[in-house]
Amino acid sequence: MASSVAARSLDGVKSYSSLALNEGSLMTDWACTVEAVNDTYRGDVEDLSERVLARLAGQHGSVAFGDGRIVATFTVNARLVLQATETARKTWNKALDDESAWSIVSLSARRADQPDDLPGLPKLLGVAEVAKRLDVSKQRAAELARTHRLFPPPLAELASGPVWTAWQIGSFQQSWSRKPGRPAGGTPSESEPEPPG
Repeated sequence: MASSVAARSLDGVKSYSSLALNEGSLMTDWACTVEAVNDTYRGDVEDLSERVLARLAGQHGSVAFGDGRIVATFTVNARLVLQATETARKTWNKALDDESAWSIVSLSARRADQPDDLPGLPKLLGVAEVAKRLDVSKQRAAELARTHRLFPPPLAELASGPVWTAWQIGSFQQSWSRKPGRPAGGTPSESEPEPPG
């Protein structure tokens, strides 16, 4: 059994879509965002973006590119978020076709009928948000960004400082083995008395 309902698409145009019943549950539209990187790509990124956009026709697609990155937003139809992300991954790989050297670094899905402050954009974090997420001071977060070999490069450098996607920091957080306390040679902790001097 299928029914037709009005829905607002990503581009803000009211459209009608068919909702199919699957094992007793409604299928729904999911707004998916894929961010992919390729530091070695030497082709025409604008041309690649146009080809990807053409392959996403009919899925309310949009594509942004720059600095070895492509971010695409499009809709897929699925019952659950896990099915939506898997469908988005397959759709993305098909849209890229033979451009297999692009690595997905971020993939998200949200119900298309739920509002989003910035549709199609990943959640961004500055140093203060990174510090809060890693449970460290802002100074330590900035130091990690400068010195840790696994810390991701910022998505952009703004006048207010660097910004990363939440996915980048989450990925770093999973691989980071935090060592509590100050390194050897640091200032004494509050529990240690200062040497007379």
